Amino acid sequence: MGPDDDADADIGDVLDQETWWVDRHGDRHRITEMELRYCRNIIAFLERQAEDIADVYAYNLTIVGLPPEHTHAWDEVNDSIGSEMAAMGRDPLRWLRSKPLLVALRRRLGEGDGAWRELF
Repeated sequence: MGPDDDADADIGDVLDQETWWVDRHGDRHRITEMELRYCRNIIAFLERQAEDIADVYAYNLTIVGLPPEHTHAWDEVNDSIGSEMAAMGRDPLRWLRSKPLLVALRRRLGEGDGAWRELF
């Protein structure tokens, strides 16, 4: 993953929602309908790359359009970006696990019979 990869441009769109997993082919999978093993594999895949994912996400935050300076909106957006960047810098894995996509995938695992816990 890197700032020049087309797939990275939408990393926030994937991480900041809890309905779909988008695979490497661009196919969308509804999380509530995914097999538990697939959810586990996705979580493991993402967690192994937590630092790289945080780097790409941080890069994308640096190029986001901001509201006009010296406005309340600019202050709010700037503060929000700063908080997000600080969380990524402190603990990329913890930050990643807090994103709606990872929360939804873990929630999906919790809907199973509990056997998934042995897979981690």
